[in-house]
Amino acid sequence: MARGSEAGVTTPRRWIRWSSTDSGAEWFAVAEEQDGIRFRFADSIEYRVRNLAKGHHQIFVSCSRDTPEETIRHGLIDEVLPALLALDGYAVLHGAGVALRQRALLILGDSGAGKSTLAVAFGLSGAPVLADDCLVMEEQNGRLVVQPSYPSARIWEDAVQHFFAAPSSSLPVSHLTSKRRFRDGLAFCDHALPVGGVITLARRREREGVELRPLRGHAAIAAVLEGIKAAPRGSERPTALKTLLRLAGEVPVATLNATPRLDDLPTIMDELDRWLG
Repeated sequence: MARGSEAGVTTPRRWIRWSSTDSGAEWFAVAEEQDGIRFRFADSIEYRVRNLAKGHHQIFVSCSRDTPEETIRHGLIDEVLPALLALDGYAVLHGAGVALRQRALLILGDSGAGKSTLAVAFGLSGAPVLADDCLVMEEQNGRLVVQPSYPSARIWEDAVQHFFAAPSSSLPVSHLTSKRRFRDGLAFCDHALPVGGVITLARRREREGVELRPLRGHAAIAAVLEGIKAAPRGSERPTALKTLLRLAGEVPVATLNATPRLDDLPTIMDELDRWLG
C-alpha cells in the first residue's frame, strides 16, 4: 500500500454508494475504472486499487496529511479489504464470530446491535473470537468455513467499563468513533472453522428475557442476505451468492430477541451454547 498522490490519477465518472451512516451521509462508495477500482471511505479517504492478479492488488491511498493513521487503517481493513474479498468470490458478512464446540457461531445484526459486545463476552469466557466485524466464508472440502480476522475487538465505553475493572492497553479505531480496539484478556481463534449456526440480533427487543426463534426457508435467506457486508460483484458474484444461499439452507439460522442489558450476557451465552450443541 502506498500513501500520497499518484501521477496521472483521474477523477472517476460515477461513484456508487455501498453504505451510509445512520444520518444518511455516505460512508463507503465505489467507482469502477478501466485498470482497477476506487473506493471512497467516510467521504475523505480514497483507495485506488490496481488488480495485479486474483487475490493480489496494489493499493494507493489519497487523503489529507492530517488524516490519522488509525483512520486510514480502519478504512482499509474494515471496508476496502472486505470489498476486495467479495470481488474475488468470497461471501462476506457484517458480523462477529466466536468458536463454540469446534464450530463457528456467526452473530449478525445492524451497527450498534451488540455483535462485538457479545463476541467479547464469549472471548473473556474462553470461547475464542473469530471476528468482530467482518466474516469471510468459503467452501473447503465440501464444508462451509469461516476464516479468522485480525485479533482485536472493538467495543463502546459502557462495555469497556462493564468488562474491564482497569482497562489494559487498547488502540483507537479511528477519529470517527469513540470505540477502542482490545486484545488483552481475550481468546482469539487463528484457524478456519466450519459454520455451526447463524443468529441475527433483532432490531427491536420484543419482550423481556432471552428468546431464540428459528428461521427457515425465505426467512433464513433474508436474514443472511441482510447481513452482507460487501455485496458480491463482477464475474465471481455467482460463487459468493451460492455460498450465502447454501449457508441459509444448510446451517441453523435464528433470530435472537434479548434485553440489551449487559448483565444479561451470561444468560444469552448459555442459551446460544445450548442451541449450538
